[in-house]
Amino acid sequence: MINNMLKCNLQPLLTVVTTLIMLFTTVEIKSQVTPKFRGMTFDEMAKPLLMATEAYKEAEKDFEEYYVKAMIELETNNPNYKLASYYYDKCIELNTRFKGTLFNWGELLHQKGICLNYIKDIEANKFFITAAEWYIKQKEYSNAIKNLDLYLDNQYDGVVMFHRARCWNIIGNKQMSMKDYETIIDKGCSNKTILAMSYNNRAYEFVKLQKYSEALPLVNKAIELDNTVSFIWDTRGELYYHLGEYEKCIQDMDKAISITEGETAYSNSYYYRGLAKLKLQKKSEARKDLKKAVKYGNIDAQKYIE
Repeated sequence: MINNMLKCNLQPLLTVVTTLIMLFTTVEIKSQVTPKFRGMTFDEMAKPLLMATEAYKEAEKDFEEYYVKAMIELETNNPNYKLASYYYDKCIELNTRFKGTLFNWGELLHQKGICLNYIKDIEANKFFITAAEWYIKQKEYSNAIKNLDLYLDNQYDGVVMFHRARCWNIIGNKQMSMKDYETIIDKGCSNKTILAMSYNNRAYEFVKLQKYSEALPLVNKAIELDNTVSFIWDTRGELYYHLGEYEKCIQDMDKAISITEGETAYSNSYYYRGLAKLKLQKKSEARKDLKKAVKYGNIDAQKYIE
């Protein structure tokens, strides 16, 4: 049995050794019939880099030429937007070839969209939304809003308006953000999750204003539309806490945590569930929740931990 085990263990090693012997034999035979290896000179090694540098410089020159032509055309008394659009196509082609290093993608796509907009080409919105997405990634939310405005001037789209509402919220314009959410609620949205989140976000503003009776029907509608979004359950759980419905608060926070656990721990859910348990004299359980709330970034929870 031991011999069999040794044979099994040695078999892979023998295979490797055999392969190496064959490889070295082949190398030795080739070395007898081929010239010795010659290292590359510095010029040979640098040649690809020089070629790439020259290609980049040429692309920069071509890009500038097309971009200037487009700008000059747009500044004439009677602009030819189709011609300007053609020049921007050339710029986009060059910028794509060099991974967007020649020019600001957002501005380039915006200008292309403007040209198409003037000639009533429905493709304009494609460029506005792509420009907006680029600006959002760069955290340039005001520029993103500018492109989303142009998109929404052409057609209503609940998803696009939702993204604009979020941009408004990030830059601190709550009024415009809430106006967009209200429009989505009034006009509807084909995406039920987006519609649900719009109801929720509008409700949460009422919660912050302590207008709980106005918030409750909105968040109930949000859950009715989509019960898989954790922060919607969290909104209603917080609302129930403020209404003194502590058992209902705990139930909703249980649901919110069950959705996010293992992915994104939601400190607010632990915080209000802990506070609700304190109100119900469940101090030991409350302490565990409040500790988790602190762990996940809610500093306010610390003062309730004994």
